[in-house]
Amino acid sequence: MSAQKYWSIVIPVVFWGVAATAQTESVILNFTGSKKSGSQPVSSLIVNAHGVLYGTTSGGTNTGRGSDGNVFSLHERNGKWSESPIYLFTGGEDGSAPAAAVVEGKGGILYGTTVYGGATSEQKKAFEGGTVFSLTPPAPGSSTWTEEVIYRFSQDSLHSPFGSVIVGAKGVLYGTTSFDGDNENGGVFQLSPPAKGQSGWTETTLYTFQGGTDGSNPTAGLLMDANGNLYGTTSAGGGSTGNGLCQRGCGTVFELSPPSKTHSGWTESILHAFTSGQDGAIPLCTLTSDGNGNLFGTTSYGGVPSDGVVFELSPPAAGQTDWTEAILYAFQGSDSDTEGPSAGVVWGPNGSLYGTGCCGPGVNGAGAAFELTPPTTGQINWTESLVYAFKGSPDGQYPLASVLFDSLGNMFGTTKYGGDKGHYPKDNFGTVFEITP
Repeated sequence: MSAQKYWSIVIPVVFWGVAATAQTESVILNFTGSKKSGSQPVSSLIVNAHGVLYGTTSGGTNTGRGSDGNVFSLHERNGKWSESPIYLFTGGEDGSAPAAAVVEGKGGILYGTTVYGGATSEQKKAFEGGTVFSLTPPAPGSSTWTEEVIYRFSQDSLHSPFGSVIVGAKGVLYGTTSFDGDNENGGVFQLSPPAKGQSGWTETTLYTFQGGTDGSNPTAGLLMDANGNLYGTTSAGGGSTGNGLCQRGCGTVFELSPPSKTHSGWTESILHAFTSGQDGAIPLCTLTSDGNGNLFGTTSYGGVPSDGVVFELSPPAAGQTDWTEAILYAFQGSDSDTEGPSAGVVWGPNGSLYGTGCCGPGVNGAGAAFELTPPTTGQINWTESLVYAFKGSPDGQYPLASVLFDSLGNMFGTTKYGGDKGHYPKDNFGTVFEITP
């Protein structure tokens, strides 16, 4: 394996420019729990070339309103943001509970996943294992997006995709499922667009996890390098039982290499197996890369004192075969820090890593957005600082997804609960927030 890999990642050349304590947080959308508005977003946002934000809500309110989730857009005009629902899931053949971000493909088509639903009247419950769907933008003169289920997962095989899909060469989609029909350890799939003269997408199972040292139950999307290798995390498996913290293993970082002259199928390699000690435990994140082939991610637990970590994995040096893990930061879970990151980190416009912790700091424990600044010359340690600590109401509670930067350096994200609608914390519908430098 080459020690140097080149990744298709673009880091904007706009600078954050001020200290973390100077940031201003604004709630640009309060979800109401209605089907039109949605509720409880657990995924990150994406932004298109025109500055439009897209996201999903998972639904799941106690009142039953908006319980199947939706896909929405956010437009900014004259300093005010407005939400437009793109598609409302019914929980039937079209799926239910999108838990991941959508991704934009050729022609502005959005692709996404639902964790549940998808069965037709003929298939019934055997196929209620979730879906992969597409949303085609409105035709000129129309405002209606067209939804199509391009694949329905069966509970007898790979099912329950909690992570996003990614778009590869020739429009091929790649993703993960958390479970499968044989051993419930999940797998990695590929969806190929219809060939000329055909109408259906073709699913290929690239790998099925066995639950041992190879990992188990991925909950996030994949990262692809320029050579077509896929990288991801599993929330369990890996061999270590973690002294009671993770009974089925503490998770892994894996690589899937495409077929070669010597191997006809995809080949899985474990780059790191977590032990729940200082190296972390239970990664739920999609990985991030830099230009040197290094991988960055988070674990929800582990580290010292076991409140989660941000880690870096470096490719093998010349003549070696093992990847090297380094802990960039171990969360403290104190009144002045956050804890339990469930999403990955992203590169900010100033070269720092940014992410969210689900919980802490302070009494409300509503979570926070954080920054990790790389070491300066002569230093070896990364420096963590909180960009913003949530209070629950009116600003949101429990940010569970990655943040997003626009071209101006503004940070956007979602919180699953909180906001100023209803009576906090009884009516927890969630928010979309903006943090400006």
